Amino acid sequence: MESSTELTVTYNSRTYNLREPTSEIKVIKTGRTFKFKHDKTSRHVVKFSYKDTIIESKSNDILLLYVVMQHVFDVSTLIDLSKKEWDYSCWNVEISSDKHLSDQMRILNYLLNLKDQFNKPIEIKKLEEQVKLRDNRGWGGERPREVYYKLGFPLFTPHTLRTLKNSQRLFECPFPIGYINPDRKAIVQNTTEEKKCFTCGIEEGDIDKFGNLVHFQKGHFEPHIRGGSSAAGNQCDWCNTFYGDRITWNVDTGKPTFNLEACMRKASQKDLIRSLKKIFPFHNFQDLQCQLAIRREQILD
Repeated sequence: MESSTELTVTYNSRTYNLREPTSEIKVIKTGRTFKFKHDKTSRHVVKFSYKDTIIESKSNDILLLYVVMQHVFDVSTLIDLSKKEWDYSCWNVEISSDKHLSDQMRILNYLLNLKDQFNKPIEIKKLEEQVKLRDNRGWGGERPREVYYKLGFPLFTPHTLRTLKNSQRLFECPFPIGYINPDRKAIVQNTTEEKKCFTCGIEEGDIDKFGNLVHFQKGHFEPHIRGGSSAAGNQCDWCNTFYGDRITWNVDTGKPTFNLEACMRKASQKDLIRSLKKIFPFHNFQDLQCQLAIRREQILD
């Protein structure tokens, strides 16, 4: 029988951007098996296996699994970890819970085991067949966005990766190598008032213009991705998706201010050229079209 030893795995901002600049995890090592010391407050169990290595994390923070993974595979950062040569046929991640898994964890349970489908476009239709989400908007809703913005996993949409079609998503790799903002929150103002969308005015329980029952989300008045505060209001899921980070809303007047960069980023090349021609009717845009075409080829390569 192999003996067990207790390890202290430390991490800091080089690992990824956590709330605490420096912290540590207690792990029990038995051979090539590493287990978190029991956490009575945790309802999640994440079991990672790769060849003869097993890491079992009892934590509600899945990212701590990667802290231990860095220690086990002797690298300093998540970027280093993602650049190692991995045989994904030997890779497996299993997330379980003593309750129903949240949509966020169900998404990761599937994406982390794509194996030969990493970094390849996947049709949303296939994703919806594989993982049914409770979120009313499915793979176009808030939960998939949280995987990207809150946890740092590189799950891309046409808004974050322009080469994708509207019907596609892409999961680059099973490592949280993106920017993580641990303070991303949405605090709804005036919660005692009647619940209705602060942008279109539709009320809870109504049917929207597409014939769907209205669901509400927490919509930031100023897009958090632009450094806005946590101030938010009740916003129907359609408005929350449509406006995204294109608009900053005045809390007092409710009037919008358009964020030009976001509008341009989410517009097609054809729409950009057409709009610029209207603004500058006597300008020759041939060079600009060539530059955009060259840039697109570089991205595709």
